[in-house]
Amino acid sequence: MRRYNLLKVSSIILIILGALNLGSVLAVALDIGRVLGLGLINSLQVYFMLLDKSNIVLLACYVLGFASGIYGVLSSRRFERGRVCVILGAVTIALFIAYLIVAIVEGFSAAYLANGIMGALFPAMYIAGGVQNMRRAKNGEQPPEEFFGNRLG
Repeated sequence: MRRYNLLKVSSIILIILGALNLGSVLAVALDIGRVLGLGLINSLQVYFMLLDKSNIVLLACYVLGFASGIYGVLSSRRFERGRVCVILGAVTIALFIAYLIVAIVEGFSAAYLANGIMGALFPAMYIAGGVQNMRRAKNGEQPPEEFFGNRLG
């Protein structure tokens, strides 16, 4: 049996990473707001003022990764949507490369390098899944019935 779930698995990983990062941003912003006695909107504004350029680019990477993960899960059964997944993955990797450049300019750290490499690894898997779906669409292949969840009986 052929495997059809590389795009779906990598999309789920991107969703998890994006949700964890966005959750940590919200937790830090709420903590800043609690310490300063601000509301949620004002504490988010203070948080974004405190961020440096590399963290803003990293936040954009995870937001795009989260959105492309959702799109990948929704379109993993539709092989003709593989091209969009490849484009989204390439843009995410380009943002991670921009993050690495900005982080190195601000001051090199091994944590920046590890974060950039791990951040580019999962979008690369996402691209590989999109390429698989593009090849399957080009060959006119259809997903098997059990891929759609019809395992009853």
